Amino acid sequence: MGKINKYYKDTKFRANFKKKEMSLIILKYSIYSNQNFRYKQYLYYKFLNRFKLEWSRARIVNRCIYSGRALWVLRKFRLTRMTFRILCDNGNIHGVRRASW
Repeated sequence: MGKINKYYKDTKFRANFKKKEMSLIILKYSIYSNQNFRYKQYLYYKFLNRFKLEWSRARIVNRCIYSGRALWVLRKFRLTRMTFRILCDNGNIHGVRRASW
């Protein structure tokens, strides 16, 4: 049950990050453009540092839809390798063929 709660927490974080992403880009541009005065750049930089801790892109984790596991997630299907294999063996995912040699 804990992994599923982490999945919901991550989806909420992704939604909030989408809202804040544009303002982060604008702040970064305003800091690194040479048109502003130094004290304005300092204020923007301080505000950006506070922003970075809360809404960092590195905190986004790819998780499995079924199990909520974070390791070995196939991005195309958003499933872990174990759930992907189970669903393919049962025939629930169309267009995937098992490799044989």
